Amino acid sequence: MSFSPFQRRFKSRRPRRLGPRDQILREWRGVDVRALEKTHGSKSYSAGAVVKNVLAALQLDRRRAETEVVKVWNQ
Repeated sequence: MSFSPFQRRFKSRRPRRLGPRDQILREWRGVDVRALEKTHGSKSYSAGAVVKNVLAALQLDRRRAETEVVKVWNQ
């Protein structure tokens, strides 16, 4: 039996067997959330990225430099 290149690439695969943890969670929740987790992906951000963005938004470096200029000017 010969398959076209498209059929070879996208043959239907058996779904992956659920592990014991996944089976218990599916039974407890009443729904299999693996597909939902896969489509939504990971929305988490690292703390370093969040702090970097917050500091950039606050522009603390610019404010500190302006404060130093004002202090020197007033002396």
